[in-house]
This record gives sequence, structure tokens and C-alpha cells, in this order.
Amino acid sequence: MRSNQLYARGDKSKKGNLNIRLVYDDHTYECYVEIANPLGQQEGKQAPCLRFSVYVPEKYEQEIIDVIMGEQVGVNSKGKPIIEYQPYTFEIKRKNGKYYIHLIYEEEIYGRELTCDEPIQAERIAGIDININRIAVSIVSKQGNFLKSKVFYCHELEYAKANKRNNLIGETVRDMYN
Repeated sequence: MRSNQLYARGDKSKKGNLNIRLVYDDHTYECYVEIANPLGQQEGKQAPCLRFSVYVPEKYEQEIIDVIMGEQVGVNSKGKPIIEYQPYTFEIKRKNGKYYIHLIYEEEIYGRELTCDEPIQAERIAGIDININRIAVSIVSKQGNFLKSKVFYCHELEYAKANKRNNLIGETVRDMYN
């Protein structure tokens, strides 16, 4: 009540999140939040869930459905599908009498990290540290000697609108590349 937020960390073994779950209804094509209600639990039975309809912007709908639905990774000995769920953290915030949901999950990152014994092919290697308001880039030689480092500040990203933010990111990436 004091902080106007509710937070529940997800777990892969608990279908994403045990206490607060975002579910998708195939029949109505809507998303719902289900919150476990231990106050209504009868002895020896599972706690009933409170269920609330959620508005999901169309541009994020498929991405969110992919996160919450799980992926079939095989079948067990009885022929039942084995479904693997992606863990996600759920945060509900109350602001000006309205409730907002923040779904936090890991994204697959393309590229890879070099191992210690893997030979380096390039003459120079860049290390990049990305934050909301700045990007730090360090360049080292093939032998690991420091060559150059620079910080690119982008304070506007915190409050700029989506189109402006995309433009700022593009300009910053161009400056980093140059």
C-alpha cells in the first residue's frame, strides 16, 4: 500500500510465475492477470485466483503471448507434451487510480562471447556497456592492450517519445561506429 506496487519474481519451474500469472485466452483473444488469493483457500485445495482483464498494445501482443504460453520441447514416456516456460517477473504499479503492469523477461541475445582459449580473428575488439542514459565503449588490440575508450551520453532516452528515441539510438550507434 505504501509503495503502490506489487512485485513477484518468476521461476522457470513454476510456469513463469507462481503467484501472479499473465494468461492468454484462445477463445476470447484476451490477456488476463491471475493473482493467487490465499485468503480464499480451503484446506487441502489450491488457492483460488483473482482474474482481471488486461489491455495489451497490439504491437507487443505476439511477443508477450510467446513469453507466457511456453514452448513444447518434447514428449514424456506417456506421450504427453513437455512444455518449457520462460520465467518472467511481474510488477503491478498503481498510479493516479490506474493499474499498470510491467512484465520483465529475458530476451535472446544474438552474437556470442569469446572463450578464453578461442583465437581472436580481428585486429581490434570492442567492449560495450549499455545503460539507459549512456553507452561506454572500450577498444582493445588483438593482444588485449587498451587502445581507446569513450562514453556516449544520451540523457534524452529516459523521457523521449518512441520515434525520437529510435532516432537518438540510431545517431548514437552511428557515432559509436565512426
